[in-house]
Amino acid sequence: MTNKDVDGVFTSLIYVNQQRIIPAYETKDFRITDNGIETLLVIPAINAKVSFTGLMFSIYLPWDKFSGNTEGQCGTCDNNRTDDCRLPNGTIDSSCPDMAHQWHVAEHNNSQCTTPPPEPTPTQPPGCDPPICHLIQSEVFESCHKIIPYEPFIVACIFDTCSMDNVTIGCPSLQAYADACAQAGVCIEWRNYTNGQCDFTCEKPKVYKACGPQVEQTCNAWYNFKFIQTQNEFSVMGDIQLEGCYCSPGTTLMSSSSNYCIPSCDICPLPNGEWKEANETWVSNCQECVCDPYSLEIQCQPVACQHQPPLTCDQEGQVKVVETVDCCQMDKCGE
Repeated sequence: MTNKDVDGVFTSLIYVNQQRIIPAYETKDFRITDNGIETLLVIPAINAKVSFTGLMFSIYLPWDKFSGNTEGQCGTCDNNRTDDCRLPNGTIDSSCPDMAHQWHVAEHNNSQCTTPPPEPTPTQPPGCDPPICHLIQSEVFESCHKIIPYEPFIVACIFDTCSMDNVTIGCPSLQAYADACAQAGVCIEWRNYTNGQCDFTCEKPKVYKACGPQVEQTCNAWYNFKFIQTQNEFSVMGDIQLEGCYCSPGTTLMSSSSNYCIPSCDICPLPNGEWKEANETWVSNCQECVCDPYSLEIQCQPVACQHQPPLTCDQEGQVKVVETVDCCQMDKCGE
């Protein structure tokens, strides 16, 4: 999973076995969904979830399967934060950022895994206490406080915001806490309380929703049946409400691979990804076509041409030539 700037819009690029896929995507082992903000991978066999938002990876592992079974970036899964910054040799580092650089992937000739020595930790201005970070402990997130401890998120928010001297850098911490709450079943509309500092703009025509489905309804009945209506091992994990970009009320996403929100699913899809409404007619490649309202299939026939009376070219030097005008052949006199 990665993120790429495509024509000014950051787009999630997701690959499975070196082949790019368009979510929702599912095998017998895992499902991948994407809602324009978050890409989510779920693995029902181990009840694990991995989310990617472009700036952050979050990994959710169940205690009953992973207790004492993690290390490195994930820390030690023992519900004790004091030993999370464990080095490969077993000792505890006082700084998790310093510890992280000791866990390199053992893969040769991989420039992405060759990291220079960490830079000195930036010093924070004395008395720096950005208000945006304390939104986490406010009543906005109150319904989640008893489910997900919020103190680590405040600490991270203050550290990032004060170190970077940029108030918007605190938004990922709020987003991370909101996502953790959502994964626990508590969806919170929080961006409206940041005075515009953490606003998110979706690619048109989609609009932002604080709480939406992992898989959005489309006009493709097969897709809806497979990823929404079918009850299987993914269903329990698929009921989580997440923030994302969705079609506005009264419209439906044409297909999972399109960015068209249409008022009615009575349409005929075209090969180029666009569509025509039921009963709509048009001319294409000298064919008169109609979107049949009953079958929702495109029906075409050659353009009807008017009968031309016989043409006589009796002037000196004139010859009869045939020209194509508006898809119809016409006799003309030419020299």
